Amino acid sequence: MALFDRFLRKGEISTRAINRELNELEGLIEDETPTIITIACSDENSNLTVGDTKATFRAPKSFTLGNVRASVKTVPQGSSILVDINKNGVSILSTFINIDSNTKTSLGSPVQPVISDSVINDDDEITIDLVQIGSTTAGTGLKVTLIGD
Repeated sequence: MALFDRFLRKGEISTRAINRELNELEGLIEDETPTIITIACSDENSNLTVGDTKATFRAPKSFTLGNVRASVKTVPQGSSILVDINKNGVSILSTFINIDSNTKTSLGSPVQPVISDSVINDDDEITIDLVQIGSTTAGTGLKVTLIGD
């Protein structure tokens, strides 16, 4: 109803006016929607292995990266899991994502990731590297999440 009231105040009710207003509103909504990308970097049951390019994807749009996190299905034991994220072949983290031994997520870790390059451009190639795995139990089912605005 508020949209209709806007047209009445402006003195115009036409398909063109309605489409113009809807496009403006759509742009506002899109600008405020956070970008959240979660990618599986392994299957659910196989032990994780150290290596480069465990997952690759293209950024679906430009955004500013504000946070990153990781989780696993099976906890690592003996040592933590360390994950790096690369943009176009160059690391964007100055401190890796850390999943501590005997935990399923990086959120509670005392060592939080530090993002050194937060600008993600549309169609940038993003790759995920697994730098370290659990020494006694490697862990399984790695997922990495990028959160931006």
